[in-house]
Amino acid sequence: MAVIFCLLVNTAKSQLRDEPVKIRAFSVDIKTSLFTATTTINIDLFNPNNKVLDGEYSFSLNAGQVITGFALDIHGNMRDGVMVNKQQGRVAYENTIRRRIDPGLLEMTAGNNYRIRVYPMPANGIRKIRIVITEQLSIKNNFLVYALPLDVKEPVSDFGLTINVFQSQ
Repeated sequence: MAVIFCLLVNTAKSQLRDEPVKIRAFSVDIKTSLFTATTTINIDLFNPNNKVLDGEYSFSLNAGQVITGFALDIHGNMRDGVMVNKQQGRVAYENTIRRRIDPGLLEMTAGNNYRIRVYPMPANGIRKIRIVITEQLSIKNNFLVYALPLDVKEPVSDFGLTINVFQSQ
């Protein structure tokens, strides 16, 4: 009898453990002009679980890179976010969750590190986010240098990269 009880407890424990939200698609669009680059990153976050979760994505930027845009899909349409101070953003995020509205929060955590929180991540579903990063290109050995802000640690099944370089006379 005790063996069966232990087996049931172990089975219940394994079912309580959620798989992490994964990146299903990641596309990067880079546009450069004479001395600046704008990088637009589109990410599809996938919840492989059978229940709604709070999704999170963390990344770092290099010195000189700044976020100039953030958007989240709401009912299939990308909605641009607004910039507010950190405390105001957290309060708005938590209040929005309580009202059952789809919030997204992009916050600077420490240094040049960022975290995006998205709710709800539907069961076995996808949420899309867009991040726009702008930077002034640096010069090294008479070449303009661009640093791709790519911070993905797991394999991605769908990856795209587009680079457009616009030159002046």
